Amino acid sequence: MTDKFQNLINLGIRPLKNAQSDLKQYLKNHQAAASDLPEDKGYRDFLNHFSQTSVFDKEVCFTGQEASAFSDHGKEFLEALFAECEDSNNDLFSLREKYAEQLPDNLFVIGEVTGGNLICLDKNAGDSVKVWDRTVSGDLSQSLFHIADSFLDFIDLLEETQDDVSDNSNAPKVVNYTPSEIMKAKVAEYLKKQNK
Repeated sequence: MTDKFQNLINLGIRPLKNAQSDLKQYLKNHQAAASDLPEDKGYRDFLNHFSQTSVFDKEVCFTGQEASAFSDHGKEFLEALFAECEDSNNDLFSLREKYAEQLPDNLFVIGEVTGGNLICLDKNAGDSVKVWDRTVSGDLSQSLFHIADSFLDFIDLLEETQDDVSDNSNAPKVVNYTPSEIMKAKVAEYLKKQNK
């Protein structure tokens, strides 16, 4: 195992499902899709070392160069990195096919973050890594957020989530609110008007 993937090992990378995997056979079975794999050498090396869809024993996050609306103060939480998987919802080439009508050919889905947004390699931008926020409608360029310039740069951004209890100044405050009788009456009156 090379040093470039030591960060993944330290974060507890492991296969999502314990199944036998033969990357060469997998690529052969998906020959047309495999020919479309991004050229990024770091990503191809990753697939050679981690040929099954992977998850982590630790909670893993990263902060990219741009933040999506779902990020927590710029942090995204990594759920999975896709490769071969018997479950088509987590299989690299099945996902390529699933999103073929929503994503142009230059975007290759390689992972998922919390909230169901997807991590893509952009083959038109030097195989840079982006998060695709699937909730943003309209122009695709408005829903892509640049994370890193390459897959290995992306791997370097991954870190274990730290519970930061020292600085909660930006954390949402839980408020207990009990409306007054006057407020309850006004709300009831408003709702009554809306239901007419």
